[in-house]
Amino acid sequence: MDADKTVTATFTIVQDDLPNLEPFGLIAPSSASQGDRITLEWTVRNSGLGLASRSTNVVRLVGPGIDEELEGHPNRKILPGRSTHSHTKTVTIPKGIGNGTYQLVIEVDPGDRVKETDEEDNTLTATFTIGQDELPNLEPFGLIAPSSAFQGDSITLLWTVRNSGSG
Repeated sequence: MDADKTVTATFTIVQDDLPNLEPFGLIAPSSASQGDRITLEWTVRNSGLGLASRSTNVVRLVGPGIDEELEGHPNRKILPGRSTHSHTKTVTIPKGIGNGTYQLVIEVDPGDRVKETDEEDNTLTATFTIGQDELPNLEPFGLIAPSSAFQGDSITLLWTVRNSGSG
């Protein structure tokens, strides 16, 4: 009877040179009002070894009862080796969403069109507040009037009005 024969081989599994898209450096306002147009700036880095092409960026607003895409646009080709592509995008804060704390989310390659070495590092967030519309609050102060007057006299009154509100 023949004995079992075992063959041992050593091999290396090689993964294609893939890109890795990472958003960073988000600059966003700390607050806004409903209907405001705000400008966002961020950069996308390719830290992988492969060329990244055909990817998109999406700006979303996330908060209580909302996860809405505000804008999207394509990335240009981003070369490997930590090369970057900077973005500036103006978006409009929707009306009727309520005041409170929200997240602005930048998501690179949201549909995973580009196969990457790490698909979990494609988002960047900034917390900001949506407040009430800024309203004025007009207050008169510093009234100057004569101490006495007679019937039929014309008098001069002086006062100052200040706005203690934010609008």
